[in-house]
Amino acid sequence: MARRQDGGQCEVAVDPELLKTVFFAGDPHGDFSGLNHAALSHRPRAMFMLGDFELEASLDDMVHEAAAVTDLWWIHGNHDVTRAHHYDYLFGSGLAHRCLSGGVVTIDNLRVAGLGGHFLGRIWHPLRDEGRPRYRTREEYLATVPMQERWNGGLPRKARAAIFPEDVEALWHQRADVLITHEAPSCHPHGFRIIDDLAEAMGATLIVHGHHHVTYGVTYRERPLTALGVGLGAVIDGRGCVIVEGGFDPEAGVELAAEYRQLRDRPSGELWIPESPECSAGKTP
Repeated sequence: MARRQDGGQCEVAVDPELLKTVFFAGDPHGDFSGLNHAALSHRPRAMFMLGDFELEASLDDMVHEAAAVTDLWWIHGNHDVTRAHHYDYLFGSGLAHRCLSGGVVTIDNLRVAGLGGHFLGRIWHPLRDEGRPRYRTREEYLATVPMQERWNGGLPRKARAAIFPEDVEALWHQRADVLITHEAPSCHPHGFRIIDDLAEAMGATLIVHGHHHVTYGVTYRERPLTALGVGLGAVIDGRGCVIVEGGFDPEAGVELAAEYRQLRDRPSGELWIPESPECSAGKTP
């Protein structure tokens, strides 16, 4: 289990020995050396990639070393639709069937659910309009899109990374131990309470996310949840132990800790920021 700033343990109601064998890879943004190295060096039972690949070649080509030694799964991020080839190299890759967004996979006895994408204001942004979505489904949104604005006859490309209420609803009544997301839960200054709510509805006690490029952990006091953020190109295990530090920036941790203390309506909990790539997490700056 991950360590808190007070020296305690992050309470994750999952076997810590199993969590040691499951890795989570933060946003690569074109650099896959860290996750390939982590897979080859440690041969985890599975590895989950948290989006924002920015691919210049097919995903299966970029992670073929990791795919040879571990069970790879992925969700998408907002940067995976920025350019047409980023989308095609991901959703048209030989690993397209390993997209976990909207689904649940069981690794030994560990159930992992995925929610890819990001909140897009013109569709649904839970912090705006009192949380009311403008569109609940892709079908409803597509009906309003003129033909000349559609991409390949369907949704506009950038809307394909949007989270719709139907995505959350599809997961709500499923069961999981871990929820992986691109967006952050409410413990992050730019996170969303709906992700906490979804995890709790599913019975998940651990949320792991990318997107914000800083590795950290928060143990909630008033909800049975632990959240782990994974930094730029970083790799951690399910206990929050850093395997590959990636683009480790100590200042990002300092800034996050300061923002966390000032965050209004933040969940009560303990924040920790690792100081180096090792299992023992450092104290919050």
